[in-house]
Amino acid sequence: MNRAEFMFALGKLLADIPYEERCEALAYYENYFEDAGSENEAAVIQELGSPQKVAEIIRADFGEEIGGEKDTAGEFGERGFTDARFENYSTPAVKEETWGSSSKVILLIVLGIFAFPFIAGLFGTLVGLVASLVGVLAALVVAAGSIAVAGIGLVIGGFASLAYSFPVALMLLGSGLILLVIGTILTIGAVKLCVLICITLFPAMFRWIRNLFSRIFQRKVV
Repeated sequence: MNRAEFMFALGKLLADIPYEERCEALAYYENYFEDAGSENEAAVIQELGSPQKVAEIIRADFGEEIGGEKDTAGEFGERGFTDARFENYSTPAVKEETWGSSSKVILLIVLGIFAFPFIAGLFGTLVGLVASLVGVLAALVVAAGSIAVAGIGLVIGGFASLAYSFPVALMLLGSGLILLVIGTILTIGAVKLCVLICITLFPAMFRWIRNLFSRIFQRKVV
């Protein structure tokens, strides 16, 4: 049985006592597990006994018995629920070592010094990728627009050639209209692609960078 199974079974056994008292009792033993640490979970369960035994201790304060003599070790008082078995001594599962605030600061500084070149390189790479992507998108828009502008130029040239050579004018007008349509379609597509990337890819990239730096600089030392 692990901690989650123990607390689940205990909660079921306490389903018929008042809600507030049930929450106080469960919180008391949850805190007891937290103070002991996950590495000592099995020792705490062995120390507490079975969920039935703990439920008996809790419910005894209500004048109830579960399958045996009343155990009055548990008590609901002004401080909430307490178990007298664990009030006068530290549990053997207390963590052996804790980190002070100064130790955390020093460790974070040391990690920051060694990690700075990597962070700076990563940030520079990301900035370069973003700049390259912006350049490619801008080039697409300019290229598509250039095709449309060339088509307009050919159309104008075609109208100007009507007075001299109808076949040449017709060829220029047809080519210009084709290029104008293709250029317009490509320009609209390129602009839509730029907008789509700007509203989806860039925010996601910036969120990823922000989360990365948050994990690096805000991670707690345990």
